[in-house]
Formats: sequence, structure tokens, C-alpha cells
Amino acid sequence: MSLSPSQQEALQQLLAVTASNTPGQKERDERLLRENGWNVQATVEQIFSLGSSAADVPNDTTSSTRSSLSGSGSRPITSRLEVEDHPLLPRQPVGTRRLSGSQRSPRSPRSGGPGTTGVGLGLWGLVIWPVSIVWGIVGGIWYFIIRTFVPLSLLPRLPSFLLPPSQPSSSSNIRPAQDPTTTSLRFIRDLETITRCSSSQGNLPDFYIGPYREFVQHLRKEGKLGLVIVVSGEHENDEEFKKDVLTDEEFVRTLKEKDVVVWGADVSSREGYQVAQTLLLTTYPSLTFLSLLPVPNSSTPKLTILSSLSGSPSTTTSTSNILQTLTTTILPRVTPFLNRLKRERLSLEEARHLRAEQDRAFKEAERRDREKMELQRQKEELERLKVQRLEKEKEERERYKENLKSWRRYAKKHLLPSILSHGAGADTVKVAIRTPLSSERHIKNFRISNSTLDLFVFIETLLVGDSEDLDVDSPPAGFEDDKLENINWGFDIITSFPRKEIEPTSVNGEEFWKIIKNAGGVLFVERKAGSNWGIESGNGEDGEESDEEIIED
Repeated sequence: MSLSPSQQEALQQLLAVTASNTPGQKERDERLLRENGWNVQATVEQIFSLGSSAADVPNDTTSSTRSSLSGSGSRPITSRLEVEDHPLLPRQPVGTRRLSGSQRSPRSPRSGGPGTTGVGLGLWGLVIWPVSIVWGIVGGIWYFIIRTFVPLSLLPRLPSFLLPPSQPSSSSNIRPAQDPTTTSLRFIRDLETITRCSSSQGNLPDFYIGPYREFVQHLRKEGKLGLVIVVSGEHENDEEFKKDVLTDEEFVRTLKEKDVVVWGADVSSREGYQVAQTLLLTTYPSLTFLSLLPVPNSSTPKLTILSSLSGSPSTTTSTSNILQTLTTTILPRVTPFLNRLKRERLSLEEARHLRAEQDRAFKEAERRDREKMELQRQKEELERLKVQRLEKEKEERERYKENLKSWRRYAKKHLLPSILSHGAGADTVKVAIRTPLSSERHIKNFRISNSTLDLFVFIETLLVGDSEDLDVDSPPAGFEDDKLENINWGFDIITSFPRKEIEPTSVNGEEFWKIIKNAGGVLFVERKAGSNWGIESGNGEDGEESDEEIIED
């Protein structure tokens, strides 16, 4: 029969909660919804309650259901019930959800209207629910601080109700697999929590932290005696062994004095179980002593199991029995070999250290020799560059001298005629020049202009002899007419009184011509300091005559 819109909506809500996806499950949900008067909440409660325990459902429910379905004109469902065992036991499909974490106790369905008994958390649950959430958050934060930041040495001093639980509170709370180092740390922390002792205080053995494989490699490398302790937290003598034997002062002191390396684990851990299988341990607690021993016909020692003690801490694994076995059996057997092994390794280490020192000294000497060679090479390179630079400067000076001589001939042939072509006049001045070449005075008329270079050109051409060939028709490089101001003149022009120097310039030369005119036109030529002007020309020595001659206009 067709469903009304409200009934269709109620059916869809029920199917969304139960996640029914097969035709049989959908038909079951619709039938139960009809029985509960289209009450979705009551139907959901009935489905999950009956799903948790099918044996408590009365038989008359099934018979009434069948009769009601038959009376409504639906097809017989006898064969389907035989296959599904019971019509009110839903198979849990993928995605099926329960309304709460705990299973509800089954209730008897009522023949009347929809019931609401047991729906929700209840009054007491509503009261304690916020408190339980706050308590869980606070406890989680406190346990995180305890396990992360509080040092292990302080755990024995805390009250027991403040310590985090060492074992999971529920068997269903399975911890993920941890690496061997983390397992070793957890074993030591749990041991310190139970015994309220720690190795830092000296009342617990100093356990090796790390995997069993690294512990064995450490024994081989260092040549020490090792002790493997494997316990079982579920054993009845476990707490007695930990509190009475492992914390015994004489036991702890003997292990430290004899330099025994201790490694421990619980057989419930992956690492502890593998070690127990390797050492063939079946009784707990168990103590196994390991050490290197010589092997016949072999130069390499082998790690050997010396002795294994397993059993009750009151007999086999008691402190007195362990110490007696250690001092009377194990130490006399391994101490001579371990001492000899340490001496051999010490000798090898000394030889290796000596060889390393020799290599270091050799490398240091090699480095110093290399530095000396490098310094010598740099010195030679600097000397070569210096000689090269001096040769280049000498070549440049020689080239400059040759160019200067050529320019003098060029200037006497091409520049001097234009300089001396002026006669006496208002724009000229008569100058008497005395040079260090001879006592002769050179009297010439020079035109007053912005440039004083005519004086310098005239004096420079005095070095050209009358017999020299004037075969230069162009100035050499660097001696062009527009570059005369940049020539390095080897002399200075000085007035007699007052003594003033005439500078070579192509601008503002009127001031210098005025100085020359005021000095009576008498000029003296002096060599510059360090200059050999006029000497290399061979035109005579300095003049001896020092009489002054005043030239009047």
C-alpha cells in the first residue's frame, strides 16, 4: 500500500539511522515502524536493543508480526526468515551506527503505543556528564606534563594518585608499536615508578638505553661484561623482584664497581619478546650474563652466554645468589681475558694515536714548506713585475726624451719663427733671458697675450744646436700644439726682483706678462729639482756671470 508523505519521511529518517541497504532490511524497518505507530525514536531503540540480544525477544512478537503481515496482504516471508535466522536480528552492514557507546539491555515491546522508557542519558548521566568531560581533560593535561616535562628522579617523590597509570586501563586500548629506544625508556620509567627509585640517585642499576642490538655491539666494542634482565609484568613475583632485588644497595654497587653494563626489557614488549626468544627464556624474571670470550683456532673473540638465572626472587634470582654467581663464577672466568683485551686495544689505540700525531706533524711540515714555497714564488713574481715595470718606465722615459728632442727641432722650425716675428710695439715686451747653459743673455720681443707658452717654447728650442738638421715637419704624439700645456718642462722661469715664478698657461697670461714688465723684462731659467734639463744636450755648463741687466722699453 502507498505511504503518506509524513510516513514516507519517517521511513527515510529510520533508514538513514540504521543504514539499511538491502531489500530485506528495508522491509524489516518499515514493518517495525508500522508496529510502533510511525514513531522513529521508538523504532530505532527497538531495533538496536533487539539486535544486541536476540534470545530475549518473545516468540509472540514474531507470530504477531507474521499475522499482521499476512493480514495486510503482503507476500509470505517464511522462506526469508529461514535464511536470516530471525527477522529482528539485523546484520551489521558497513556504516551502521549505534546511538551510544554502551549496549542497551533488551526491553519487551509493548502492544500499545510507542514507549520512551530508557531513551537518552538519564538524569544522573546528565548531571555527571559535564564533570566527567572536565575531569578527563584535566587528567589528560596533567599526565602529559608528568610524562613529558617532569624528570624521572622526581617521580618517586610524587603521591601515587598523581602518577600516570603504567598499564592501559582497558585491554581494548592497544598502544601502537614503538621503536626499541622508546620501549627501553618506557621500561626504565615504569621501573622507577614502581620502585620509587632512579639510577641518578644511585639506588637502581644504570640501564643501557637503546635496542638490544646496539647493546650487544657496545659490549663487543668496549669489551665489557653485560647483564640482560627480562621480566614479566604479569608474573606474581615481578613486583617483589623489582623492589627487593633491583633496588638492593649491594647489588647496585657491585654492578657499578665491576663495570657491568645492564640492559632490561619486559617480555610483553616486542623487543623483550624477541630477546627472550633469542636467549631461550621461559621463566621470569630472568638474568643472563654475556661477555666476549676467546674462540679456539680463531683470533676474533665471540660474545658468549656465561650464565642464566631464572626463577623466584626468593631463591634463584635473589640478591645473594646473583652476587655469588657473579663474584665466584663469572668474574674469575672473564676478567683476565677482558683485561688482556683492554690492554691490546689500548696498545692499538696508542699506536693509532701516535700514527695520527706523526701524520699531523708531517702534514704541518708539508703545509709550512708549501707556504714557504708560495711566499718565495710570490716574492719572485713581485720582483719580476718590479723589473718589468722599471724597464717599461725606462722605455717610456727614453721614448719621451726622443719625442722631446724631435719636438724641439719641430718647434724651432715651425713655431719659433711665428713667436719671434713681432717687432717692438705697444703689445710687445722685450725680455732678456739668462739660462744655466751659458752666460749669454737672449733678448727677444714677445707679444703680450693670454698664453705664456711662447717663452717656454723659445727656451726649450735653445737646446737645439745650429748644426742639427731640422727635418721634423710634424709634432710627435703627445706634443701637438693644443697639448703644449701638458708638457713636462724641466725648468722654471723666475723674475729677478721681486722673485716670482712664471707658470706655463694658455689662459689669463696677461697677469704674468705684467709681472715680467714690472721686473724690467729680466728672466732667469732654473732647472727643476731632479731635472737634468740642458745637461744631456752638452751645450755647456752653468754661466758664471751674474750681473743683472735691466732692459727698458
